[in-house]
Amino acid sequence: RLGVSAHGSYRVATERCVFAMPECAIGIFPDVGGTHLLSSLPRALGNYLALTGGKLSGLEAYEAGIATHFVRSSQIGSLVDRLAQSADIAVSRNVARAGIEQVLAEVTVAAMDTDDVKRTELSLLRDGGYLNRCFDAETVEECVAKLKEERLRIDEQLAAAKNEQLERVREWIVSCEAAMETANPLSLKVSMALLRYGRGSGDGKRPSLAECLRAEARAMWHFVKTLDDADDAKKGDFFAGVTHRLVTKSPGSPPWLYSRLEDVSDRDVDMVMNATSDDDNVLTPLAKL
Repeated sequence: RLGVSAHGSYRVATERCVFAMPECAIGIFPDVGGTHLLSSLPRALGNYLALTGGKLSGLEAYEAGIATHFVRSSQIGSLVDRLAQSADIAVSRNVARAGIEQVLAEVTVAAMDTDDVKRTELSLLRDGGYLNRCFDAETVEECVAKLKEERLRIDEQLAAAKNEQLERVREWIVSCEAAMETANPLSLKVSMALLRYGRGSGDGKRPSLAECLRAEARAMWHFVKTLDDADDAKKGDFFAGVTHRLVTKSPGSPPWLYSRLEDVSDRDVDMVMNATSDDDNVLTPLAKL
C-alpha cells in the first residue's frame, strides 16, 4: 500500500512493488485519500482497483500513473547516491527539484530500456478493451453485470477455439467476480459513491485532496463509530471484516450487515456519505487542511 505517500510529488516503484487497495474486503473503503487517487485514474481502472482490491505490479503502477517513476531495485542504492549529489549542488529549491526530476527521469528510461521488460497484464486488459467493458460504469451493479456479460462472451469464443490469452482474461474476470462477491456490499457501494464524488460534477472541477479526505472521514465515522459496543454482533462491518479476514482468518464472507448488493439502498449510502451535525467533531483534525 502507498498510504499517504500516494499524494507525494515523486512516487518511485520497483519490480518488487505491489499496489493494492483491498479495503472493501475488510469492511471499509479505499481511504487515506484513495478517493482522490483512484478517481484521478481512468474510470474503469479506478473502479476495478477500488471494488476488487486488484493488485498492480510496480511496472503496472507506473503504467497507470500511480507511480511517477520506475527503477530496478538493484539500482536503488545508485539512485539514492545520485539524488544526494544532486541536492548537494543545488543552489535553490527550484534547482533541487529540477535535479531530482532529471535523475528520476534518467533512471526510469534506463529501467524501461531493458530486454526483460515484458508486456503487463494491465496493458493486456486495457489494450484488449476488457477493462473498459467490465468496469467503465457508474454503479457497482453495472460492473457486476458487465463482468458476467464479458465472461459469457469469452466462454462462447473459447468453446469455438482454444485461446491462451482469452483464458487468462477469463481467469481475471472470475477473480474479480469472486472478490466482489465476498466483499462488503455496503463498502462496494460507498466506494463507488466516493469515486463519483472524487471525479467531480462533470464541469472539469474535481474536489481537492483535502475535500476528499473530509468526505472519507465522514464515511469512515459510520463504519467505526460502533466499535466500542460491548456486543461484538453490533460492532459493525469493519470489526467483522478485520476479525474474519485478519484475526481468525476464516473462510467465506464475514457476517456483513448487508449480505447482498440489492439489500443496500441509496438511502443507506447517503447516510454514510452525509454525516450529521452531531458527527462534525470527527472532522476537527482535518479542518485546516
